[in-house]
Amino acid sequence: MPKYTNSSKPKVSEALNLFDIRDNYTLRRVFSTSPCPTLHEFHGEYKIKMLSWYLPDFSRWNHRKRIADGKGINIFWDDTTWGAFSVEYETISGVKYVAFKYSVRQNNFILRGIRDFVRRVTDGIYLGTFNYNIAGKPRFLGYFLMTRANRGRFIGKDKKCQNIPVPERKSPDRMHCPMF
Repeated sequence: MPKYTNSSKPKVSEALNLFDIRDNYTLRRVFSTSPCPTLHEFHGEYKIKMLSWYLPDFSRWNHRKRIADGKGINIFWDDTTWGAFSVEYETISGVKYVAFKYSVRQNNFILRGIRDFVRRVTDGIYLGTFNYNIAGKPRFLGYFLMTRANRGRFIGKDKKCQNIPVPERKSPDRMHCPMF
């Protein structure tokens, strides 16, 4: 559960399992109220699960991200790699995010437009937005879930991913999510 002060803690209207969500509005509420993680939290391997129904979920191909020293790479199957990225802070409209920026020299022109924004839902569980830069602005394409990888299957039965609190609905102008 995100760490809040007593005055800033949102009221919980429901609790849910993050693996079952396919509703973008609910995902946006969780994302916009989750705190920004620190850069040093991202070290090691993370399993990835796409949560938006219109983007393919590559978890069946053992999709994961390997991150170390502010740099990362996507991995499929055993060790097929693609899409190197840098890990850094980015502030958009006064809101701070951890960004995975694919605009690094190793990537081709198409991959350089990808930018992921990540927030911490709870310890070891991160919710991210998959975006593509068009005309210098990130355009939202979907959500993904990141959990610390263990050698084996996706941590779908992890109890930390169940009963995640979802804040009550807010009006869209009060939500801190620049992609909408």
